[in-house]
Amino acid sequence: MIKFFSSKQSDKVYAVGLSQEIAAQDPLFIGGSADLSCSNNTIIKTDGKFVIDSDEQRNIFFGVREFAMGAILNGMALHSGLNVYGSTFMVFSDYLKPAIRLSSLMSLPVTYVFTHDSIAVGEDGPTHQPVEQLAMFRSMPNCNVIRPCDANETQAAWKYAYESTKTPTILALTRQNLKQISEKDIDKNYENLKRGAYVIYEAEKWDRIIIATGSEVELAIEVAVELKKFDINCRVVSMPSQELFDAQPKEYKEEILPTTVINRYAIEMLSPFGWEKYTFNSNNVFGINRFGMSGNVNDVKDALNYNVKSIVDSIIQGN
Repeated sequence: MIKFFSSKQSDKVYAVGLSQEIAAQDPLFIGGSADLSCSNNTIIKTDGKFVIDSDEQRNIFFGVREFAMGAILNGMALHSGLNVYGSTFMVFSDYLKPAIRLSSLMSLPVTYVFTHDSIAVGEDGPTHQPVEQLAMFRSMPNCNVIRPCDANETQAAWKYAYESTKTPTILALTRQNLKQISEKDIDKNYENLKRGAYVIYEAEKWDRIIIATGSEVELAIEVAVELKKFDINCRVVSMPSQELFDAQPKEYKEEILPTTVINRYAIEMLSPFGWEKYTFNSNNVFGINRFGMSGNVNDVKDALNYNVKSIVDSIIQGN
């Protein structure tokens, strides 16, 4: 049983990377990156580079070969005892898709770490800003997609992925720093994560629900706080994994998203495809139906209306 310890993050954390705690406790935890290990932050810090003359090391440099990396990981996962992972930017997951499909088809618990997961990539521009990729993987059978909102949810996501035995896990992680907003209690945070969605904030006498994932959970809370000034009271639900939430008992799903509450919104800086099953109304999904743009991250977000004022105005005008 892997043990996780109290996080020592500052108020702002970089919600990407590798669980060094898993690496320290499991010598058969091994993987690497398709030429982006420093950007993905997936280096096992205690180990060197896996090469023919140093095969006891655990950092595999796959090179710019995303599909080959996925195929190799599948082969490694078929070898009993190994717990494997691979990483690249989210937008380059397109090259990996056939291998991930086989991970799902063969029930292999490979962990795929996809960082730089939204238009918040900023200056790298639309070629590096994913839009449709997450919706694609959410449509894949036997594949868990987890998009954590901060470092603690990321830690819980790693624990869940590590403990998976028959399902690959995709970790969709940010490039930018994020505030710590989820539970600091590790066990409670893990219970929340493995249920796929949970209440992270709510105003008194709330009658609306805002659902968000990843870096947009912080934005959703800020929107809810601002809406209170207009006597619009909201519950905010962090939904790191649609798949895990959909697998919960009917009673839990009703507790988090009561069917009597019909005014629901979703915020995610990616394709809105599929969110209407939770919001009931596709017009209530703050997603992106275009490719991104190059610029400072805050300028890009403002240009595409991912800020408190734009979303608050839209919700008020929709009353």
